Amino acid sequence: MNKTDQEKNVTPYHLFMIVLNLVAIVVAIATFGFDQIHDDTRSVLVSADMILSVLLLADFGWRFYQVERKDWRSFWLPWGIIDLLGCFPAIPLFRIFRLIRIFRLLHVLREVGLKQIVRKLKQQIAESTLWLMITMTIPLVLVSGWWIFRVENESCNAGVSGAICSFGDGVWWAFVTVTTVGYGDRFPASGSGRLLAGILMTIGVGFFGILTSYLATIFVRNDEDDIEAELKAVRQELAEIKALLKQGDQGEVTGQN
Repeated sequence: MNKTDQEKNVTPYHLFMIVLNLVAIVVAIATFGFDQIHDDTRSVLVSADMILSVLLLADFGWRFYQVERKDWRSFWLPWGIIDLLGCFPAIPLFRIFRLIRIFRLLHVLREVGLKQIVRKLKQQIAESTLWLMITMTIPLVLVSGWWIFRVENESCNAGVSGAICSFGDGVWWAFVTVTTVGYGDRFPASGSGRLLAGILMTIGVGFFGILTSYLATIFVRNDEDDIEAELKAVRQELAEIKALLKQGDQGEVTGQN
């Protein structure tokens, strides 16, 4: 399967990759496009950019692994090289190549059509819901971290223990909250902050519930595949037995004649 064939086989994962590339571009612009950024904020953004680059590189590696050897040339030229350069975190200028990946995915989605995409998403409802939650969680943690940092300034200035005093503290708090861990070293003191905490915890509970359901669906699907394979083998054996019986009956009739 070449790269074009892979991309035309639209799955919920393709939608996730569009959002992931968009988030990666926004993070890169915020990291390298503005000079007046606090060192702590820039450090968090650089770390986020590194993580996103690794995820994009893993996606590229997985797509390359699926390509047959005879299609390697068509995979690399010209889009494969551009995609690979866009994954590297070392050179900020290469982030622009991520836009090309987004445009190509959007073009594929447009060719497939909205109705066809919706139909495929409904057919893969468990996988679609899982990728939707993952897609929401990544930007949600970053935005929530920034927002909680802004609304908790008064608590920080008042010297409240455990106050969220930096963007890094906010992202850490958002992450442990959405994962329902509740580490407790940082916590909001304002009403707006606590409201956001409640929303994040609710989303986190829903996310892990969906993840558990998806894993259960995989196990059930594997069991169904095993049962179907056994039924197919039984049907084949029955067909062979019927064929043997039929041959025996024909032999008896011939002998009597």
